[in-house]
Amino acid sequence: MFTGWIYDHLKPHAAALKVAHPLMLRAIAAAKKKNDRIDANKICDCLRCDFLPECYMASTAIRERRRTLRYRNLLVRQMVQMKIKISSLLARSPRRIKAWSSASRIRIGIVPQRE
Repeated sequence: MFTGWIYDHLKPHAAALKVAHPLMLRAIAAAKKKNDRIDANKICDCLRCDFLPECYMASTAIRERRRTLRYRNLLVRQMVQMKIKISSLLARSPRRIKAWSSASRIRIGIVPQRE
């Protein structure tokens, strides 16, 4: 999710680009000595021995579609939350109004009245 823009930026400049799976790199996580030089050497050794665990990188179009769908999901959840809040407010009013009937939506101004 966060490596997509870095991947897209580096892709034109590299002959081959690999993204390592962070949970699968146990050699670096289990080491007692840690610094950037040692970690880079271990990653290079894994890459040289063809032992580097790669993660799947979806194409740019698929990642963009997923981002759009995540945003749509957020909007749908917010819409449902608003409907629940409005329903609870209308349930507390002295006049009992069915929140999502077409007559009620026209009455409270959610939908414009047809002429």
